[in-house]
Amino acid sequence: MKTSASLEQLAFHDAHSSPQLPIFTFPADGSTSFSEYLGNPPAPVPTPPTAPGATAEMPFSGMEPPPPPAAEPPQPAAEAHPSPSPPTGTEVPQEPAAGPVQDDSPPGASMASSFTFAGSQPSGPGSQGSAASSRHSDWEYVVGGQQEAAAGPDAAGAQQERAEVAAAPAPAHLTSETLRQLSDRLSQMTSEGEEAEGEPTAAGPPATDQRLAQRNSELAAALEAERRARAEAERTLEDLRARLSELEQEQESGRRAADLRLEQERARLAEQARAQAQTIGILVAEKTELKTAAEQLQARLEEKQAECDASSSQLAAAQVQIQQLREESSRAGQIEVSVQHLQSLYAQADNERNRNRELCSELQEELDEARQRLRTQLDANQALTRQLADTNSRLELAEIRLTQLGGGGGVGESGSGSGAEERAAAAEREAAQLRAERDAASVQFREYTAALSARLQQAEAARDTLTAELAARDDQAAAAAAAPPPEQPRQEAAVQQAPPPTVTEAERRELEELRQAAAGAAEETDTLRRELRALSEENTRLTLSSQQQAAELQEMKFTVERVNSSAVDNGQLAREMESDRVAASRAMAQNKQLKQQLQELQDGFITLSNKKLELTESLAAERQASAERARQVVELQEQLDKMTARAAEADRQNMTAHQVIDQLRHWEAVGRHAQALQADLTAAEEKLSRLGSAAPSAAGSEATPGAPERPPSAAGGGAVDPAEHEKLRSALAQLEKRFCEVMNQVAALREERQGLEHLCEQLQGETDTIALAI
Repeated sequence: MKTSASLEQLAFHDAHSSPQLPIFTFPADGSTSFSEYLGNPPAPVPTPPTAPGATAEMPFSGMEPPPPPAAEPPQPAAEAHPSPSPPTGTEVPQEPAAGPVQDDSPPGASMASSFTFAGSQPSGPGSQGSAASSRHSDWEYVVGGQQEAAAGPDAAGAQQERAEVAAAPAPAHLTSETLRQLSDRLSQMTSEGEEAEGEPTAAGPPATDQRLAQRNSELAAALEAERRARAEAERTLEDLRARLSELEQEQESGRRAADLRLEQERARLAEQARAQAQTIGILVAEKTELKTAAEQLQARLEEKQAECDASSSQLAAAQVQIQQLREESSRAGQIEVSVQHLQSLYAQADNERNRNRELCSELQEELDEARQRLRTQLDANQALTRQLADTNSRLELAEIRLTQLGGGGGVGESGSGSGAEERAAAAEREAAQLRAERDAASVQFREYTAALSARLQQAEAARDTLTAELAARDDQAAAAAAAPPPEQPRQEAAVQQAPPPTVTEAERRELEELRQAAAGAAEETDTLRRELRALSEENTRLTLSSQQQAAELQEMKFTVERVNSSAVDNGQLAREMESDRVAASRAMAQNKQLKQQLQELQDGFITLSNKKLELTESLAAERQASAERARQVVELQEQLDKMTARAAEADRQNMTAHQVIDQLRHWEAVGRHAQALQADLTAAEEKLSRLGSAAPSAAGSEATPGAPERPPSAAGGGAVDPAEHEKLRSALAQLEKRFCEVMNQVAALREERQGLEHLCEQLQGETDTIALAI
């Protein structure tokens, strides 16, 4: 019977062996050579149980078949001859229908060739005669799905050669040339068997012995291959044991390093706790010192308050004296125009005061809003701190998970690698989420700091504007007080000596309150700046912590990759990792307790810091109040000096004006009286001259007796009666006396004026002394 020159399958069947032998299949794609298979045989794959007489075949990928001897076309199915019946216990597969054998190999590749070892079950009770007494093995050639038995006396030599070839031990490393020679020899033996196929087989028992010997050789070769595979497996096991010992040493070193780090962390936390306890003690001592200083400051403030009360009483007494002086010197009228002008100025100042109040209220509202925003941001920072603590705990959990992954990485083969990759991807997603949260918090903090800076700039601009307006109002008030409107001297003196209305003090108090509000706004601005700097430092710290966490996460990723690359399947490692996990959970619990204690200490520290801040603020407020009171006292002293100077100047001007007016009036009256006296004196002198000229004429008339007497009416114009003459003399004497009295009065008035000037100088000196004493 003729078969195809290309050998597809060579099957070895053991007719009497109950268990099936392993099947080895060499693929036709050339991926694995026969020498590679002999040098590194794969683990035998058990075949599933088959029906009695059926041939169990399982392809084993990764093998390379020997090259075909020649590229002969396959024989058609119509030329196949019926093969002899197979031996008992072997079931021959049926030949497929007519048609060419299909070849699924790619172009240029030979047909698939494989060696198949199969064991056959006993076929039944009919086969238990000579088959039970003697075991035999059959060589079967399966070509294109056909099976034919090698028999005949002429084929004994070919079978002997095939047995020798099969029994020959395979070298450890076969080359492609050796495999080609082996394939050629097998093809030659196959062709010889086909030529001797038609001859009668006379030597039946020797052929059976040859088959048995060939089978024994094959079994010996398989046993040798199994021994080599076992030696290779033992070497691999030794390598794995060495690797296991190395991993155990690495794990032990890692455990020692973790214990050392844990001890260092505990020592560091204990040191921090001691430092914070010392800090708390220092803060308590500072609090006591601040309380003592506050009590001393309160006592000083009480003393200053008493001094201020005494100064206020002295100021009130001085004001009473000034009021009395003003009442004594207030003799002017007609001050309505000046009063109206002052009222208009006061109305303008009142409007400015109201506007400044509104500005102060707006600034206070803005400061309250800024404080609220600052509190909100502080709450947000605390939330970020808590989130950071949560993130640290999650990182620790991630480390534990990574440790678990490192311990259990070798338990599974492909599933453990995929699980580690999934956990690594989850860790990466968690890291990305943490980075996104960190970036969002950073952006939010930058926006808040920018808004707070803008608010601070607006508050500073409003404070500067308010300060400039207050300075302008002060300058305007000083200019208005220094340059009153031009009026007559009498009206100017009246305006200067008039007492200022009580509205001035109220407005000044309002201005002082506005200044205080501006100072408070400045302090609030400084406080907000300090808080802004603190928030910036906190943001920097959070950024550094996030960067550290990112670095730790990167290290964890490297650890995951390293664990995935060097995973070891070992139960001891799993148990040790479980114990490490328990130790890590205990360490985490202790760390959590230490963190809780640290949080309590931090809360206590924050409480003490808040109390210290409150005491500092109260102390600063008391100092500010004392400074404000001292400033008010200084301002009151300055106002008193100004008012005293104004009062003295008004008194001097009023006295000078009154003296000038009285002197003018007096001199006018004296001038009129002197003119009247001068007229009377002139008339009297004329009368005296007339009387003197009339006296000689009267004496001559008396000396001539013969002259007739003149009538009285004719001499009445020039003659003076002695009585009238006496009256004239008495009037002249009275006039001289009156003139002397007037001159004496003028001298007395001059003396009185000098005395009043001296009295005004004394009052001015006393006022200056009182002001200096205050």
